[in-house]
This record gives sequence, structure tokens and C-alpha cells, in this order.
Amino acid sequence: MVNGLVIVTAVMLIVSKFLDCYTTDVKASKTADKAGYEVNPLTRCLMIKLGFRNVIWWGFVLISIFVSLIAYEVMTENNIYYSIGYISLGFTISLAQFDVAGHNYYNTQSFFTRTLWKIYSIFNK
Repeated sequence: MVNGLVIVTAVMLIVSKFLDCYTTDVKASKTADKAGYEVNPLTRCLMIKLGFRNVIWWGFVLISIFVSLIAYEVMTENNIYYSIGYISLGFTISLAQFDVAGHNYYNTQSFFTRTLWKIYSIFNK
């Protein structure tokens, strides 16, 4: 039962990351400065050096591998605390990624993305 939830969480993380990457790729490809679309300074720097699409899709591949390996480790450990932590954190992260993908696709901000943007703005003054 718990291992099933770990697998569902891993799938949600990978699907939400794919949608995040896809909508970012589609939306930013309509702008002249693709790297300038990204608000994360590290990612923006990598996009300038390595290419916009390369960073997005290699990031997706690496994160998918990372998520899968951690899910495998959590399932083989059979530790309920690891499982609960992975499921809770993974579910929260996937909801955030689905929300960001929705923001990219519909060009509207939900309560979550507005809150994240306010927090980001506070730290980048």
C-alpha cells in the first residue's frame, strides 16, 4: 500500500515536471530573450551558456532520474518515516509544479504562484 503511494508520488512528480518544462518551453519560445524569461539566476546563466531548450529538457531528464532513484531507495528501505516524508514532500512539490505549469499555460496567477512571487520579490530587492 505505502509502496503504491510512493510510486504514485514519483509519477506525479515526473508528470508535473514534464508539464512545467513543456509549458516553459512553449511560453518562453514566444519571447525574444528566452533566457531572460527564467527568474532563477542560476538557471538563466546556464540557459545563456548551454542553450535554452538544452537546460530545460536535460533538467527534466536529470530530475526524473533523481526522483526515480529516491523512490526506489524509499521502497527498498521499508521505513515508514521515509515513505511518509517522500509522499508528503513529493505531493507538495508536484502540486507546486502543476500550479506553475498552469500559470505558464493560462498566464494567470493562482494564490500559490502569487505568494511565491511575493516571497521571491522580497528576497530579490
